[in-house]
Amino acid sequence: MEEEIWIELPPINPDAPRRLIVFLHEHGSDAGRFAPVGVAWQLKFPGAVGALINAGEHAPGKGRRWFAARPLEGRADRIAAAVADFRERLAALQDEQRIGGMRTMLVGFGQGATVALEAIRGGQSPASIVVAYAARLGRPVRPGERIDAAIHLVHGTHDTLVPLAYARQAQRGLAAAGALVTLDILADGVHSIDQEMVNLGTRRAMQSVFRNRHRAPGPGGPSSLH
Repeated sequence: MEEEIWIELPPINPDAPRRLIVFLHEHGSDAGRFAPVGVAWQLKFPGAVGALINAGEHAPGKGRRWFAARPLEGRADRIAAAVADFRERLAALQDEQRIGGMRTMLVGFGQGATVALEAIRGGQSPASIVVAYAARLGRPVRPGERIDAAIHLVHGTHDTLVPLAYARQAQRGLAAAGALVTLDILADGVHSIDQEMVNLGTRRAMQSVFRNRHRAPGPGGPSSLH
């Protein structure tokens, strides 16, 4: 791609706990336009490296997209290809920053939220926390599927692009797979991320970080990376 693969936001406070927060924008947007959300998140996690990832395709008209939503035939395959590409880029970013999955969060919106949710399914999860705004799953949760992550869904009641029913469906499926799932519903909320949604998402992520700290087995244990 001619455009940058990601935009990096350095930590606001290098002495604060180090982690990686990766942001996945909506269809028709791009990494640069999603930057205000990234900055708002970094104010709550000042030691974090922020990475705003550009989707791999140009969207018709403007911006970029992670996958083509139409036609429905072949949609699952297109999502799977986008997720595989994202996971490769995420792994390269984690190697560059020397930050593993236990200290990585994914924050996605719309199509970006779908890619974030699908990225933690199947095998070892590359992130321990996902905050998904206006999300829907790319495929149903399979019987016996296990997901080891904390997932926080944030959705507006008046979202006409991704109706609330998709978030409720995702909550049920992800919980059945063993994930720790919350769903916050904003009355009159639409398909956007406002300050209230940022506050909800960061608060939920902080709760998961503190929960994992309490569960840490001690120095040298896997959870002590938080």
